[in-house]
Amino acid sequence: MLELWQQRLRRHISRQFKYLRLVFNDHFVIALIFLIGALAMGYANLLKLLPTAPWWGGLVVGLLYGVVLGVGQLATLLEQADDTFLLPKESDLFHYLVAARNYSLILPTIFSILAGIAILPLAAVLVANFGLWAGVMMILTLIILKDTQLWLALLGAYEVNGKTPTLYQHKTYFYGVVYGLMLLGLYLSPFISVVLALAWNLWMRRNITGYVLEGQLRFEANIDLEAARQYKILKIYNLFTDIPSLQRHAKRRKYLDFLLKLFPANHRNTYLYLFARGFLRGTEYLGFYLRFLLIGTLILCFVHQLWVSLVLYLLFLYLSGFQLLPFFDQYDSIVFTKLYPIPAKEKLAGFQKLLMTILGLQWFVTSIPLVFVFGVSLQTGLMIIGGLALTLVFVFGYAKTRLKKGLAE
Repeated sequence: MLELWQQRLRRHISRQFKYLRLVFNDHFVIALIFLIGALAMGYANLLKLLPTAPWWGGLVVGLLYGVVLGVGQLATLLEQADDTFLLPKESDLFHYLVAARNYSLILPTIFSILAGIAILPLAAVLVANFGLWAGVMMILTLIILKDTQLWLALLGAYEVNGKTPTLYQHKTYFYGVVYGLMLLGLYLSPFISVVLALAWNLWMRRNITGYVLEGQLRFEANIDLEAARQYKILKIYNLFTDIPSLQRHAKRRKYLDFLLKLFPANHRNTYLYLFARGFLRGTEYLGFYLRFLLIGTLILCFVHQLWVSLVLYLLFLYLSGFQLLPFFDQYDSIVFTKLYPIPAKEKLAGFQKLLMTILGLQWFVTSIPLVFVFGVSLQTGLMIIGGLALTLVFVFGYAKTRLKKGLAE
C-alpha cells in the first residue's frame, strides 16, 4: 500500500508542477510582486490607525488564527476504481491513508507559519504583552491543531455501525474548541494553548487505531471528497490554461437572462452570444470575476495612499482580463463550433466585445471608490483615465495579439 501511495504521489506532484509552471508565468509573478507590496503598505498603514490592546483585540486575532486552519484538506489521491479493486485490501489501506495524512500536513504547516508571521504585527498591536515568543507559540499551536484536524479527517474516512465520529460530523464543535484555545493563548498565556492542543493531539493519536480496527472505510464518500478537492484545484489552474480533464458545470441562472439582451442573437454576433451565455452560465469564470471585482472594490475603499491605489486599481483590471483569456478556447473541443460558417476573425471580434464589456464594467465599478476616497480632483480623473487606457490597450492590443497567435496555431 505504501508503494501504491508513492506512485500516486509522484504522479500527483508531477502534474501539479506541470500546471504551476503555467500559473506562475512572468506576467503573473510581476503582478503578484506589486500586489504583495501594495498590500504590505496598506497593512502597515492600517496598523498605525488601530488602537493599542483594546478588549476586543484578542477576539479578532483569534478569529484570524481560526481562518488559517481552514486551509488544507486530507489529500487521499483515491481514484474512482478504488472501491472495486482495493476493497479486498481495505485493512491495509490504513497505512496508505496515514501516509496521505502526513503528506497533507506539509502545505498547511508552511501556510500556518507564513500566516502566523503575517498576523504577528497585528497581534502585537491588538493584544497586550504579545511579543515574538508569543507569536511563535501561537504558530506552534496552529500546526498542532492542524495535525489534529487531519487526524479527525482520517477518522471521518471510517464509520462504525454506519456512523462517523460526532466531532468529525459537526465541524462547528472543532472550530469552537479551536477558537477557545486561541483565546486562552491570547488572553492568558500561549503556553496554555500549546499544552492543551498537544494533549488533544496525543489523545487523538492514541485512540484512532482502535476506532479504525472496528470501523469500515467509506470508499464512495472518500472518493467523492477527493474528486471534489481535485476539482477545486483544477478550477484554479483552468483560469490560466486549458485543463482537458476538467469536467465543467453550468447553471441556468435565469435571473441573468436580461443581460443577454445586450448581445443580440443574430448571425453577426454568433460567437459573442455564445461567449456571453457561457460566461453567465459557467461556474469558473463568472465566480472568479465577481470575487475579483468585490475584493478589488473593497480594498480600494480602505487604501488612502494615491500611488498604492493606482497600482492596485490597474493591477486588478489587468489580472481580471488576463485570467479571462483562456475562456477564448472554452468551446474549441466542441465539434459543432467547427461547423459554424463563420470566419475565425469573427470569433476573435466577439470575444473582444465581451471582454471589453466585462472589463469596462469593472473599470466603472472600481473607479467609484477612488472618487469617494480621493474626491473629485485632477489626480482622481487621471487615475480613472489611466484605468480606461489600460483596459483599451489590454483588449485591443495585448489580448488581440495573443489570441491571434492561438488562432494561427
